[in-house]
Amino acid sequence: MSSRDDGEVGADGAVARDAAVLDVTARAAARLAIRSAAAPLSGPSDTCLVDTTMADFQAGVFTSCDVTTSPGDVTLLVGPQIDQRNILLTTTGGPLTATSWGGQTFTPAISGQLTRIDLTLFCSVCTGTTPDLTVSVRATTGNPAVPTGLDLAAVTSAGFNIGSTTVNFTANFPASLTVTAGTRYAVIVRPVSNPSAGTYAYLYSTNPSTNPYANGQRVTSANSGATWVADITSGGRDLGFTTYVVNGFVSPGTFTSPAKDSSPALGDNVHWTTLSWSATTPASTTLQFQVAASNDPEGPFSFVGPDGTGTTFFASGDSLARFDGNRFLEYQALLATGDRSQTPTLQDATTCFHNTPSTVTTSLVVSPATAAFGATVDLTAVLSATGTGLAGRTVSFTLNAIAVGDATTDAQGTATVTGVSLAGIEPGSYPGAVAASYAGETGYTASAGTSDLTVSQAAQTIAFTALPDKVMTDGAFAVSAAGGASENPVTFSTASSACSVTGTTVTLVAAGTCAIQADKAGNANYAAATPVTRSFTITRTSQTISFPAIASFSWSGGSASLGATASSELTVAYSVQSGPCSIAGTTLTATAAGTCVVPA
Repeated sequence: MSSRDDGEVGADGAVARDAAVLDVTARAAARLAIRSAAAPLSGPSDTCLVDTTMADFQAGVFTSCDVTTSPGDVTLLVGPQIDQRNILLTTTGGPLTATSWGGQTFTPAISGQLTRIDLTLFCSVCTGTTPDLTVSVRATTGNPAVPTGLDLAAVTSAGFNIGSTTVNFTANFPASLTVTAGTRYAVIVRPVSNPSAGTYAYLYSTNPSTNPYANGQRVTSANSGATWVADITSGGRDLGFTTYVVNGFVSPGTFTSPAKDSSPALGDNVHWTTLSWSATTPASTTLQFQVAASNDPEGPFSFVGPDGTGTTFFASGDSLARFDGNRFLEYQALLATGDRSQTPTLQDATTCFHNTPSTVTTSLVVSPATAAFGATVDLTAVLSATGTGLAGRTVSFTLNAIAVGDATTDAQGTATVTGVSLAGIEPGSYPGAVAASYAGETGYTASAGTSDLTVSQAAQTIAFTALPDKVMTDGAFAVSAAGGASENPVTFSTASSACSVTGTTVTLVAAGTCAIQADKAGNANYAAATPVTRSFTITRTSQTISFPAIASFSWSGGSASLGATASSELTVAYSVQSGPCSIAGTTLTATAAGTCVVPA
């Protein structure tokens, strides 16, 4: 059997409405675009989100509402609504064949276009081919009324075969079929031919549910509609049926806004302030609002009135304070009319809020700094709140209580001032000399921190050029070296035996290697320079001998003087290489006649 469709009204005026808690899954696709606004970082001024365009309203979820005919407005939908129906049935049914037709008389409560009729049918023991079914509407005559004349409208639709399961068989009629309130009509159903196996049938009411529909009854024909008999059992039993008539605006309707996002910043408190709207409500129409909130854009959203129940409604401008603390908010407009020719019209709806920051305690951690005397140093600090770095904040630095600059924190909360001069600060340790501060802002406390500065002695470098090699005949010479800022002189020393150093004077002592070391002592600000050693080679000077020819002399009692001289002025030594000669000092004598060879 069929049941009342959501959002439709029956002849008795009863309304079937969705539950207050909307099904999240069913609405998710319709709410892909969430209305949001850039909420202020702080402060009490309101941010207001306004639905006023067709696109705004199309982003919502609506039932029996029209958001396109009048762009920028929400109205009730002009469409079919349930007029007459009977859904009180048992399992008793009547057969339908090509000659045995069934029907139901009914009396419309409203005038308009009859666009649709639903009938509760089944196919008993059907296993073969099931033919199409024709549903028609005719006028009636007599008392009790039975169909008469030709079909006012007829629709042939595909048949069905799903065993003994009942179906809500729908016939959609053309727009030309108009019915008049208070006039009795008949809906007739028959197959175009008989099923190859089994029987089409309709369900109808029987005891104890007799005559549930007072404005008509079941009618049957055994001769293809030539004559009709009205069922008068207990005043007339009834088929299961529903008629739909277009007669102005469907009532009620609902419009649910997309989720409004307050977009709070980290640590913000959300305060929803007011809901207001512009609308027209002609006589016999109503427009009511309820609101729901959640911290999830997909809900759940439970719509309530100002007292927190589902039975009250907000007035325009009412406070939304009960929804504070929720990031997302939706409103639901309920439109209704008691006059089908009139509709309420929602022209715009405005939801306002403001975010106020909570006071978050910040922490500023300063890194120690180390550099050499006279150099520069980078100063660093990390600003954080609740364990997370705060970006884009200004941190001010001082060194020994003197301001040295500001820096902006990066994404990790790190601020760095580079190239701070240490001029005038002597080597040593300075506890707390590096200081940084953050002034704070709305929602964040001020913070400060310190750390130590360590200044080390500066290094010195000696520039001592290479020394050329020497020969022993070279005289003493001076050496020099430069570099370092300690104001101490460069001193020279040697551990070599081939030379000696006095002050800056180097004296050659012997052939060999001479290594001269240059040193420069440090002071309070500068460390001693690394010694630099320069080595050179000392070699002997070459010499020549001048040896005049020796004059011949008589071996008996004669002699010759040897007169060789050396360029080095050293004493020349002589020897006899061959011959009958001997040498005493510089005197050469012979023991026999002959030739003597004397090298010098």
